Amino acid sequence: MGKTYLEQHPEYIDCSVFYEDNRLVVRSDEEALSIQRDADADIDLSWRCDCISFGLTYSLWEMAKRYGIISSLKAAFGEDGIELLRLGIYELCSHAMAMHNYEDWLSMYYLPDAQPLSSQKISRLLATVTQEKIDNYFKLRHSRLTELHQQRKEYAHKKGQYVPPMMMAMDSTSISTYSKSIDDAAFGHAKQDDFLKQVNLTLCVDYESGDVCYAYESEGSVNDMTIFPDIIMRMRNIGMDLSDILVVTDRGYSSVMNIQKQINVQIKFLTGVKLTEDAVKAKIDRYKESLSNPVFMNGALGVYARTGEVEKWSSTCDGYTIDHDVYLHLYHSGTLGEQENVNFMRDVQRLLDIQNNKLKIDRNLWQRYSKYLEQDKKTKTWYLKADAVEKACRYNGYFALRTNEISNQFDALVIYRERNIVEVAFKQFKVLNGGERLYATGSTYKGKIFIKSFTNFRTILTSLYHKGLTLF
Repeated sequence: MGKTYLEQHPEYIDCSVFYEDNRLVVRSDEEALSIQRDADADIDLSWRCDCISFGLTYSLWEMAKRYGIISSLKAAFGEDGIELLRLGIYELCSHAMAMHNYEDWLSMYYLPDAQPLSSQKISRLLATVTQEKIDNYFKLRHSRLTELHQQRKEYAHKKGQYVPPMMMAMDSTSISTYSKSIDDAAFGHAKQDDFLKQVNLTLCVDYESGDVCYAYESEGSVNDMTIFPDIIMRMRNIGMDLSDILVVTDRGYSSVMNIQKQINVQIKFLTGVKLTEDAVKAKIDRYKESLSNPVFMNGALGVYARTGEVEKWSSTCDGYTIDHDVYLHLYHSGTLGEQENVNFMRDVQRLLDIQNNKLKIDRNLWQRYSKYLEQDKKTKTWYLKADAVEKACRYNGYFALRTNEISNQFDALVIYRERNIVEVAFKQFKVLNGGERLYATGSTYKGKIFIKSFTNFRTILTSLYHKGLTLF
């Protein structure tokens, strides 16, 4: 019954009401339970095999129940949310078989109260998934995670312990598609299948629980750096509280504009820094001696590190200028540097051999590395341009992180490395869930992406494993 109807007829609130003989009848809880049992007994199970697989699907269902996923889905999508969960578990357990095989698969696997769905019903269900409903779902997930984090902080505070901000890793991936009806499909910078259009998917994963706390699909031609401010503002606009969250991103999101944006809206951040910034390279040059000195090395992490001068950033609020301290942590890994040198020189020398032996030109190799070669005009022999090669390898093994929250350079690196939790989510999405390519129409693709996103149970299990915990 709708909210308005119950306001007009409060006698039906918290009652078991049945429609019988063209009238509403109130039944006791015992009567309602008996009627439900009789109805269940009449359910046709002739479509189900005599022997069904139970363990994996039951475990995933219980995980969804324990982590509040079921309640969030019902709140955002109604009863359709439960059907979406069933389809999500099917996608995961069947290794992304086509949706029209759901009926056949269901006959051999257990899912509570599940009934077969035709391809037409599945398409209609997926078409009801909109970005607004997705936002409502993830707002509920985020609220649950922040509430749990606040409880941990209060408990630790009573013991005089410090709890860092809730940490959220953000990253994007591209999904190739053959569809011509998806408006957001566009040619981008795909590492593979560059002949196909693509859409981009951004996932935000909670460090503590491994739960996906936000997902956003966007046009395939837009890069991470450009889409980042829009995602942050969308999360804020739908009511997600980001005040006590540390947003961790890689170098793909790094830009002066994005740093300033996070400072303006008072977001705590930790981000990788591209070494294209002249100021960052200048600081590395200044501290190069320290970044090769064992005194500045952390043996467990295997890197040298130190913090450059604290950067001064500012924001304006209500006509007042506020100063902010931002730490620029500098790092050097000799092992990483050697590997980057080897990889670089292997490709350059491969191109050199191609040119001198007059072999078929590799166009991609030529575009990337031709500036490091030079040809003798008399002998027509190709050789390395020493200055260009040395300049290209000068900062190999060096990297930097920028943050307005973590003052210790090694603590920042540990947290940054743990952002791999979002890579685990993408591995499940693309490898286990078959999300490498998107087979969907313009009306159903958001639904397909959504069910692959919120059923990232692998990240939850990974988080539990690293804490030495188990699910049950």
